[in-house]
Amino acid sequence: MKILYFYRYRKKSNSIGKQPFLETGVYKNRTTKNTNMVPIITREEIQEIQEKWASGLVGIGKSYIEKRNFQKAAAEHVQKLYGYGEETVLFKPTMANNKQFRKTFEAALSYFIGGNPEFPNDVGFALKPWKDVRFENSDFILKERYAIAMGNYFFTDYEGSETKVEYTFGFYRDENQKLKIHLHHSSVPYKRT
Repeated sequence: MKILYFYRYRKKSNSIGKQPFLETGVYKNRTTKNTNMVPIITREEIQEIQEKWASGLVGIGKSYIEKRNFQKAAAEHVQKLYGYGEETVLFKPTMANNKQFRKTFEAALSYFIGGNPEFPNDVGFALKPWKDVRFENSDFILKERYAIAMGNYFFTDYEGSETKVEYTFGFYRDENQKLKIHLHHSSVPYKRT
């Protein structure tokens, strides 16, 4: 049950003159159902979408090496997990240099599988292919409608070599209350030369 309360300032006369005072009260026996309340995004929800992202990336590469429809797998990956068409998506992939900011679905898809003449430097990050991806979260910012996770993720190829990459992912709840990505920034860790 939710009880509504109020604070009201009024001026009251006294011997010195009119001075403001605070009047408080409670609306008894009134309840309200707030239909706009959204639960805070949890670490578990973020970890779940991270696992989906990792398995989706691995799945794209597996489809590629097995000569299946990797383009469809990549399109589904981007459609299911990113908010293109619903929200502004800020995506700066790891190994993108010339046109590094991917503001559209087609630009994001090109990063994962290449083949788009507008992004001639894209070779298809998912087509490496990767055997495994694991996230190591450093910390989270958790709110009702959005959340941010930052940390490292590790990409293991089929020869067993592991690549460490730094990331920041931002998430929001779509109209069905499912998490989607609207911020994705990746970079290779600094190496002193």
